Amino acid sequence: MNSWIKLSVCFGLCFSIAGCSSLSGMFGKDADYRKNEAELAKKLEMPPNFVLRRSGDPLVSMNVSTAQMLEEIDTIPSFRAEGIRIESNLVERWLVIEDLSVKDVWRGIEQFLASQGFKVEERRLDIGLLTTEYLARKEIAPVEQELTMISRLLNSWRDEMVDGIYDRYTVRVEEQASEVRVYFSHHMMTARATDTTTAWRLRPYQPMMESLALYRSMLYFGAQQDHALQQINTQRVYQEVKEADELVGLRLAATLNESWDYLLTMQYRANWQVERQQPEQHLLWVKIPQAATADQGFFSRLFGSIRTPGLVGIKLTPVSGSTAITELTLVVEEGNLNPKQRQQILTDLGLLTE
Repeated sequence: MNSWIKLSVCFGLCFSIAGCSSLSGMFGKDADYRKNEAELAKKLEMPPNFVLRRSGDPLVSMNVSTAQMLEEIDTIPSFRAEGIRIESNLVERWLVIEDLSVKDVWRGIEQFLASQGFKVEERRLDIGLLTTEYLARKEIAPVEQELTMISRLLNSWRDEMVDGIYDRYTVRVEEQASEVRVYFSHHMMTARATDTTTAWRLRPYQPMMESLALYRSMLYFGAQQDHALQQINTQRVYQEVKEADELVGLRLAATLNESWDYLLTMQYRANWQVERQQPEQHLLWVKIPQAATADQGFFSRLFGSIRTPGLVGIKLTPVSGSTAITELTLVVEEGNLNPKQRQQILTDLGLLTE
């Protein structure tokens, strides 16, 4: 009896195995599924050089090395321009590109702005002007230090994003002889929202944002990082004057009259109110805006218990022995300014870059 059971089980297994390859033949189809799979695989499109090399593919050639291919891929979508540098005068700095046409630079600037998240609002190729829309600046909020360790741990599961600052750029593209110049002008707007309304306010530009645009655009057009950093750091029109490692003023590489015009220009761009001018003494008294102390709070953090000066005087004096160098110092009507106060005032006016 047991032998009949074993024989029946073996016969059933053999029939089921044979049936797998013969059922498709009963319905008029090819029984060789391996052949069908092989034919199907031939029709699949494979990426170049992913499995098989294709001699007719222009992207892959048998005599092209892997290093050359990686080098080409690494340059997309950036440019490879030569002679990229930064030039400046007392008022502004600009990017210089030598071996690209003005149309290629224009196209590259549009792509660069798009890579930074900006949408172009106005294009005026006839006058070489690009204006972007305002873009919200988003940052991760710092963790409150006064919270307990347990509270910080419970809140660490997600980053809190904050906004309220919006940036835009106006870009000028000019062709000068055999080179193209690119100027970046920064504009800023802040928004303070409540449950019912949103208060919008135009704010002065930030020189740091213009320097950042110049640096990133240099990298986009093919400059090396070390070269770009060197250009940003060396293209300055001033030298810091320090006593005992403390900032006391600046020395401008310009004559007294040129420095006075530069000072008026930077004050206008920073939108600080002029209380009075003394051109004969080359002294300009400006009022620290209340928005700076109330909204940003950097003066209150810097000054602490020290009373915030209402007026700050910016004085220019020629350096003895040289007519092309002018010294710039800060004065107040009462008391003195500490080094951090002087540095913050000069930075916010755009006279000192970070």
